[in-house]
This record gives sequence, structure tokens and C-alpha cells, in this order.
Amino acid sequence: MTASVSGPQGNSGVGRRLLDHVDLWLCALVAVAAIAAVVLDLAPIVRTALGVPLVLLLPGYALTSLLFPTQVLPGIERLLLALGTSIVLAILIGLALAAAGVPLTPASWSVTLGVTTLVGLAFTWLRRVSLGVTGPGLGLATMPRLAALMVAVAALGALNIVAGSQLIASQQESPAPLELWMVPVDQQPTEARLGVRAGGEGGAYVVQLSAGGVLLHEFDIELQPEQAWETLVDFAPQTRAQPIVARLYEAGNDTETRFVVLEPATDSGA
Repeated sequence: MTASVSGPQGNSGVGRRLLDHVDLWLCALVAVAAIAAVVLDLAPIVRTALGVPLVLLLPGYALTSLLFPTQVLPGIERLLLALGTSIVLAILIGLALAAAGVPLTPASWSVTLGVTTLVGLAFTWLRRVSLGVTGPGLGLATMPRLAALMVAVAALGALNIVAGSQLIASQQESPAPLELWMVPVDQQPTEARLGVRAGGEGGAYVVQLSAGGVLLHEFDIELQPEQAWETLVDFAPQTRAQPIVARLYEAGNDTETRFVVLEPATDSGA
């Protein structure tokens, strides 16, 4: 009879230990799901549903629980502190990523916030175990009207932060720049390779080559976004012996967008 009773007791003991820190497990599960949603590029509604708590609540909750592992803070105060701390952490992490030269994309921001949350939750669990304390239960406390209003204002502010971060991240993904090049060809001292790569929008362009103020060649080209165009240009030996300037204009614009200078050839080829 002793053996038959010990099994359920052992299982219930494990269950109680898990429920003692159910808040940490739930936060970790949402954080991992939010990272996976962004990395796997799931539907926007899924990314938003998981991304809002990742920015709004989870990092601050992990840090607050780490600093106050025992139940010294009532539930409402703990929630408000977690909301405010999460907003501050989101801003600081964004500034740190920008300072480190990391592009502010939804993936980089989500992964960084998620990892920060998971590390904070892990240290919180270790501290709770060492102190022999448990986390808050799943019961819902009654929220005063003023506290509910404060939570709503904090939520709206955090949602504004999320929307702003998404806008900044999208702006960081800038289109490819418009490029112009003109380089000499090996073993062909009078030839040069002229090329253009369109920017993110593409369009019609004009390339003019001149030397000593005299127009030598003009090319009218039309390119799709990020499409490249290249051609070989052969110059007279006396022309190649002086600097040659290539100027790139967008169609309908008299102001050059790019220009490059081809230095005189050391040997114009006798």
C-alpha cells in the first residue's frame, strides 16, 4: 500500500512545484513563441498578438520579479511596475542595438527582447528556489478603478512604442542605393567599363561622359529596381590621356545624381 500511495504523492509534488512558478513558465512560453513567430515570419496577426506582450510586459515582469522575488509588492503595483519597466527596457535595447550598428528590424528587436526576458526569468527562478519562495498564483485580484485607468494608459503608451518601433524598423530597411562606376579594362588602355545599378525604385536615367568640357558619349537607359546595366566604352588615345568624367542624371532632372572620374591612363597605348 505504501508503494501505491507514493506515486501519486510524487506526481502531485512535482505538479505543485511547477505551479509554484507558473508565472515564469507562462512568460517563458510566450517569449519563445514571440521569437519563433518573427523568425518564421508567421501571419501578422500572430506576430502582433505575441509581440505586444513581449514589448509591453514580459521583460519588465522578469526584471521586477528578479528584484522582488517575494510577494512584497501587491499584484496591481507589480503589474504597473512591469509595464513601465518593459517600456524603458524596450527603449534602452533599441538604443543599444543602434549604437552597436545592428539593424533595427522586427527580428533583431524581438530576439533581443526575448533573450533578455528568458535570462531574467531564469535568474528569477534560481533566486526563488534559493530563498524557498513561490510566485503569485493564477487568481485574479480586484482592480480599483484608478489602477485600471493607469493600466490602460500604460498599455496605450506601450502600444504606441510598439507601433513606433515597427515604423523605425521598416525605415531601417532602406532600398539599395543608386550606383555609378567607370573602371579601366585590363590590357586595354583605351577602354573603360561603364555601369549603373538602379536604386529601390528604378526608372529612366541619362549617363554623360565628358573630357575637358567636351561631351563624348551619352546613354539613355531605363532600369527596373536594383537592375544593373553595363557597357564597354572605347576612347581615342588622346582622350584617354586626360581625366574622363561620367555623370548620372535621373530623367527630367538637370542636377547630377552621381559622378565618377576615370584617371588618365599611364600608357594610352602607342
